[in-house]
Amino acid sequence: MSTLVIIGGGPAGLEAARQARRAGFEVTLVSGTPAGGRATMGSLLPSKVWLHAAAGHGGSDASAIVSHIHATRSQWIAHNTADMETAGVEFVQGRAVLTGPHTVDIYADDQADPARTIEAGAIIIATGSEPTFAPDVHPNGQRIIAPRHTQQLTEIPPHIVFVGGGVTTTEYASAFAALGSRVEVCTRGNRLLARGEADVAEAITRHLETERGVQVHRNTTVSRVRQEGDTVLTTTADGKTLESTHAFIATGRAADLSCIHAGPADLASRFARRPDGGLVTDANCMTSVADVYAIGDAAGGSCTVAKAVFEARTAVQALQGGHADEADAPDILEAVYSSPEVAWVGPFDSLPDTDTDEYRIVRRRYSALLASHIHGSTEGFAKIWVRRHDGVVVAGSVFGEQAATVGTFIQLACNTGLTIDQLSAIPGGHPTIVELLSV
Repeated sequence: MSTLVIIGGGPAGLEAARQARRAGFEVTLVSGTPAGGRATMGSLLPSKVWLHAAAGHGGSDASAIVSHIHATRSQWIAHNTADMETAGVEFVQGRAVLTGPHTVDIYADDQADPARTIEAGAIIIATGSEPTFAPDVHPNGQRIIAPRHTQQLTEIPPHIVFVGGGVTTTEYASAFAALGSRVEVCTRGNRLLARGEADVAEAITRHLETERGVQVHRNTTVSRVRQEGDTVLTTTADGKTLESTHAFIATGRAADLSCIHAGPADLASRFARRPDGGLVTDANCMTSVADVYAIGDAAGGSCTVAKAVFEARTAVQALQGGHADEADAPDILEAVYSSPEVAWVGPFDSLPDTDTDEYRIVRRRYSALLASHIHGSTEGFAKIWVRRHDGVVVAGSVFGEQAATVGTFIQLACNTGLTIDQLSAIPGGHPTIVELLSV
């Protein structure tokens, strides 16, 4: 099984290709996009550039921000392309169709016949995900936009209504509010970041409301969004209509499994599906079809690069004869790069929210840090779950400046069995935010 085909050129596919080449596999990576992937180029990269601008870097001119996005994209594609070439990966841009558990047809552009068929000992599906929209709540690319359209904006939206309350909305709402937009958010939940840890999710929601002037319409379902001239009308399920200059639709993503659906029906039916539409995989990332693996968004679950990279490494280790167990999966940090940032890690949903005989909760405040006073960011905090009988850190969440960095140290503790005393014992550089863990 020395020949491997990877379908998808995003973070998961690129990492699988790197690891497989290091392991001695002959690797062909087939991607419908340039090296870097659809979500990175259309969503992740643009959002981080907008956030970078909102933090005061590069000005607030929309054309300059968009130019920065395009320049960064070109640089990142060039970097990834060179990386694959250096690694000895055959990178093929085209449309891949799985025709069997060991065969892949590659189509160039919209050609009816495949340009090439590859036989492989194993196949890794790393095709990412696509945004999902309701029939009456979808972008038009003009004033009703989705994340990918932010790299085409010619102005900072004067008044924008977001539909959806997840990570994408939280980041873009933070950025646009900082850049001067009037921002409203319609979320079906009672706060932003419904899948995040409750205290930090509520904290960023309140911060955007009270400090940034964002109007959050909680427990609100949107039934229709339409554009009339230069006005966008967002209608909620209870009959209210919000008028704005722009609307932003970020209502979720679903696994892109077109490489399977375009192939033989009898093959497609052999793949077991998760409730969220992703492919069912075992602890080694193998699907229900032998020798076919799925990683990243294609395997369902949370759509994060960290998860995708871990699964890429797991799949390649399995191809080398390794065997993973469900217990081997690490606790993966999820971070939101709003201002302030939010991060969480560990099984907090299954843990108590108050001290118990089994767990205690350690809370630490940014107000204890000189750096936070210097930066004017004293409202932040960390919340850490500690197992009582041995003092081991099992989960944590952070709200505040550099929350992702602080969360990374908590993630390290969760995955290495560090106790809260061990985590606290090493003083950080002064004055810094990471001192939060040693106060």
